[in-house]
Amino acid sequence: MSSRADRMQFLTLNKKAAWDEGLPFRMCISEEGIKITEAEKYVTDLAVGKEAFPAGVEVRDYAAGWCNMIYLLDQEGTVWICDPGQKRFERICCTGAYIQNPLSIAITADTVYIGDGGAEGRIFAFALVNWQLRWCITTGFPSVDLAVDEEGKLFALDAGERRVLIFNTGGSLIEKIVFDGPDRDLIALTVSRGGIIYCFDRQSNKLLSVDLGSGEKNYSLLAFNREFTGLAVDTRDSIFIGSNSSIFKYDVTGKLTSEITAYSGTVKGLAVVGRDKLFVLGAVELNILTTRTVLARPEEGLLPKGVYFSKAFDSTAPGTRWHKFLLDAEIPENTQIKVSYLIDEQNSLDDYITEGLAAEEEELEKIVTHLNGLNWSPPLINPGDALVLYDESNAEISSKGRYLWLRIELTGNETESPVLRSIRVYLPRSSYLRYLPAVYQEDDSSRYFLERFLSLFETFFSKLEEQTYHVTGLFDQAAVPGEFLNRLAAWLGIVVDENWPEEKLRQLIKKAMDLYRKRGTCAGIEEMIELYTGIKPYIIEHFELDCMQDEKLKELLYGNDPDVFTVLLNSVKAHRECFTVHDFTDNELVTVQRILSSEKPAHTDVRLVVLQPWIYLDLYTYLGVNTCLSEPSPCLDTGAYMPRDTVLTDYEAAGQMERRSRLGLDTILT
Repeated sequence: MSSRADRMQFLTLNKKAAWDEGLPFRMCISEEGIKITEAEKYVTDLAVGKEAFPAGVEVRDYAAGWCNMIYLLDQEGTVWICDPGQKRFERICCTGAYIQNPLSIAITADTVYIGDGGAEGRIFAFALVNWQLRWCITTGFPSVDLAVDEEGKLFALDAGERRVLIFNTGGSLIEKIVFDGPDRDLIALTVSRGGIIYCFDRQSNKLLSVDLGSGEKNYSLLAFNREFTGLAVDTRDSIFIGSNSSIFKYDVTGKLTSEITAYSGTVKGLAVVGRDKLFVLGAVELNILTTRTVLARPEEGLLPKGVYFSKAFDSTAPGTRWHKFLLDAEIPENTQIKVSYLIDEQNSLDDYITEGLAAEEEELEKIVTHLNGLNWSPPLINPGDALVLYDESNAEISSKGRYLWLRIELTGNETESPVLRSIRVYLPRSSYLRYLPAVYQEDDSSRYFLERFLSLFETFFSKLEEQTYHVTGLFDQAAVPGEFLNRLAAWLGIVVDENWPEEKLRQLIKKAMDLYRKRGTCAGIEEMIELYTGIKPYIIEHFELDCMQDEKLKELLYGNDPDVFTVLLNSVKAHRECFTVHDFTDNELVTVQRILSSEKPAHTDVRLVVLQPWIYLDLYTYLGVNTCLSEPSPCLDTGAYMPRDTVLTDYEAAGQMERRSRLGLDTILT
């Protein structure tokens, strides 16, 4: 609580910790203030229609690879690669010679796995680089679906035996997971980044899960009343369920979080890349959905909206007549802020607001509905400065009380939300009416009108008084607004240009008096240049060069005028094993030259030299400054050399005999 000269006090909400004590609903609280919560919404980024698909292709399964490339497996065992951006399909391999009944496909960074539903039931692993067969294992069951995890392990679904088999990258079986219980019709398989296997049971319409870390099984994670057609999990373990009409998103607890409205229609397959790309294979088309940040809405089709209930402003005195409130807000076009207030002698709402802060979503909605139904004052729209109005004739709305609550409703447009940075509530009731004779206060209706009329002038003069009170802030280099910095610098006789960053200019103003004492000295010049560039220069005066034997070189580098000194600006910063070079712009060098011209002694002249990162004898070469001697290392570049015993090779695990095959390097016998 703060106080003013006329004994009026105010209470303020302007810090995140203070905003956090209130109850937000679809509102985001930050150091900036409060605004409508942002959410992620899926939108169609790209659609590849049936006209782009090769004629006669029946897609059995697909997998998403690097750079958003899609690998399609057709009924003949042919693998097609699809570039969605170019809407181009290319036939890259035909596995029909190996596979009798192609069912499923999965892909890692270097391997493509294809499941065969033939009589023996096999899984084939092909090298992605050249489609050479790496290994083939006989499983004895048709692999209804395949999946891979981050480590490259392969998961195969055996629907008949209600189990999932896990293989390593070499095709060796390392684990079996059996779903016990009644007969199940398992149709889809996926593995989350967190190491959880998800499998859908079409018979019971339930999603089954197994945590590979703990081994815990969950047979009733999700239950559906719709036909299931697709399953995927993103990097945040959100679960996407595809049906015959839409796509639904669930969290790991099985709670429905949203419906993906960007796509409607049959879903034959789902795949997620990263956290924001969802690939949807429809009946005869391919869609890529990406996330877009939008404002939270009460319902689809309505404008974004959020509401905030403050905790009580406590005047500490019963019967307080509250005066007015001021808002510091940013209100974009076609957005609005509505403010209502409630006054009471008893603190009847704070416990309810505290309960809402800990409530789950459904319970929170009930609490918000109850709070909205209270006797709030008529809302004030986009108020910057508003009086707390009193209506003695309306008994339902209290005009006096120790406590005051605010209900703040924010409405946004399609893309922007208003931002409320702070709100200040003044008390007790006070106006310029108190300075007028009592005759102006005898009639109630006239008194209310005159009080509101005079409040216009009070608002104007109070703002002027407050600006005058805070004018000292304009003389503080740390607090002055950026647009006043140049003016403050001019008052101190500091000549700066537009190349000075704001933060460095504040430091210059802070150190101005100390720098004036050193003006015209080496120490002053060094400190000024270091302040601007962050690099301490080397200053070479003529008397320091008496040790140089070569007079011609001395004259070439530093001249022969004793009134000329040289400033070396080192652009090289050495590290333990390397160095970095700061490339000075032309504007920066111009500013450095201006600093030297203004700070040097009047009878002298100065030369500026920027040291370059090289060894060049008879030029500005200083060992340990801009020149480093290092151990030789292999480097392919102009004039580079390679040390002895160096081998150029690649580690592409192709395994193709008589072609880039090196036993023990990229070829392993298993």
